[in-house]
Amino acid sequence: MYFDLDVIDFQAAMEKINIFKPKFILNTINGESNVVFFSELFKAKKHSETLPVMSLSMAETEVRKIGATLLKGHYLAWTYFHEPELASSRQFIDLVRAKLGSEVVTDDPMESAYTQVRLFELACLRATELTADGIRNAALGLQFDEAPGGPVRIDRENQHLWKRALVGKIGEDGLVSMVWRSDDWIRPEPFLYPKLDQNSL
Repeated sequence: MYFDLDVIDFQAAMEKINIFKPKFILNTINGESNVVFFSELFKAKKHSETLPVMSLSMAETEVRKIGATLLKGHYLAWTYFHEPELASSRQFIDLVRAKLGSEVVTDDPMESAYTQVRLFELACLRATELTADGIRNAALGLQFDEAPGGPVRIDRENQHLWKRALVGKIGEDGLVSMVWRSDDWIRPEPFLYPKLDQNSL
């Protein structure tokens, strides 16, 4: 089922869940609507033990806002979690907390923004000329080994990132513990819009 981004009524979804009795839910809901959705699941006694939810666009920041009571035992899929075990992640966490406070939990959107800026910096340093084309060409195949989530590389063909995929489980404390990591980088396969006929515009 698909809903508008600002939907606040998930009764139709709850009815379908009751009818079809799925074994799990793949969640692509964004923003505040997640609060309502997980509240409705909780009220309907659809807990993670019997109906786990894998969320694809909810990070640790949202988890803390929604609360572990509603989310414990459910899963997140990203390419970075707040992982103090990795040296590069520990350094990133220290940088963020020095600016924003010692209680801040880092998440994938934060890591992605940081990594993008660092990749841009490396591309500028590698470029022979600081023009759009010069920087773009310098970025092709560029690798950043110190990314907080581990090494990443810009694909030479589609200019997206090779990264590892992660799955994490939300604990009672609201923190996410990693339960699966891909063995290697995954080649990016971005959705490409078909080329438009300029004459039809």
